[in-house]
Formats: sequence, C-alpha cells, structure tokens
Amino acid sequence: APALATAAIVSIASMVGIIPTVGFVAKEGALAALLDEALGGSVWGLIALLAVVAGSVLTAAYGIRFVWGAFWTKRDIVAVSWPAPSAGFVSAPVILAILSLGGGFAAPLLDVAFTPYAQLAPAATSGVPAPEHPAYLALWHGFEPALWISLGTIALGAVLFVFTARGVGRRRVLPFTAVDAYNGSLRMIERLSVLTTTLV
Repeated sequence: APALATAAIVSIASMVGIIPTVGFVAKEGALAALLDEALGGSVWGLIALLAVVAGSVLTAAYGIRFVWGAFWTKRDIVAVSWPAPSAGFVSAPVILAILSLGGGFAAPLLDVAFTPYAQLAPAATSGVPAPEHPAYLALWHGFEPALWISLGTIALGAVLFVFTARGVGRRRVLPFTAVDAYNGSLRMIERLSVLTTTLV
C-alpha cells in the first residue's frame, strides 16, 4: 500500500516536526515562545520548554519506530501479505497528509487567520520582558535557536530509537501484554457482575 505508507510517513513527519510540514511550523513557534520565556527569567517557561523538548524526543523516537515497524522490511521477520486497502480507508490519512504539507506552505495565511486571536493574549508572562520582535508563523525563520533545538530533539529521538530497537522482541517493558490486560479486565467485569447479582 504505497499510498498509505506515503500518507503515514508524511503525517509522522508533521507529528515529529520536520520541514516543510505544518507540524514543523507549530513546533518551532512553540519552542521559540518558550525559549523567550525561559531566557526572560520565567521558571515555568523553562519547565515548559524542557517538557516540550523531552516530549519531542519521545515523539521522534515513537514516530521512527512506527514507520520502521509498519513499513520497513526486516531480515529476521517473515513478510506478511496484506490486502490492498479500499479507497475509503486510504482517503482519510491521505487527506490529513495533504493538509499537513499544505499547512506548512500556507503558514503565512494561517498567521493572518490566527493573529487576531493571538493578540488577545499578553506578549509575555508578567515580569518577563516581551520579545523584541512579534511572533509570527512562517515555514522558515532562519537558523535560529528554536531550529537547532528542534533538530536536536529529532537527532536524540533517532538515537533513542536505535538503542531501543535492538531490544525489540527480546525483552518487555511490562510483564504483560495489552491482550493480557484486556482479558484480565473482562474477567474482572464478569466477577463483579456475579458478585453484584448475588447481592441483589
């Protein structure tokens, strides 16, 4: 399913924040705003920045893991034949992928649409100096600190994926699977229903 794979990869790229997707525009804007807050002396701005960076690293690792797990051929795993999906099944992710790409190139138009709402919020947290230049959405702001932070999160996510992929199939993080949890919850519901029935 080349169309489905392409749509998934583009969508994952937007989720990770890779140019030229709208996810890159949003991620760089968020990092730039939080970095301004942190450099302005806001403790909460620094905490939020570190949280976003950590989340971005995990998102990059998960995104790479998803693409590798779903669409890459593995030498030690038998290939599984999969029927071609219907057009209706593929249409939703394809539309989202197109919007992800289109939104990146349409960043100036999105900026015009969202600026009136953004102006309702203060330019900075109380006690933190406002940025010298007003923030705006764009596909490319140049080689700014936010860009390097974004690239760093993607690189760290890739490193995290490489280290975790080596142990896939050899060990588990949890001693049970999702199927075990599902079956266990069904058994618990059955026991609860029996107990409730006997009491009533």
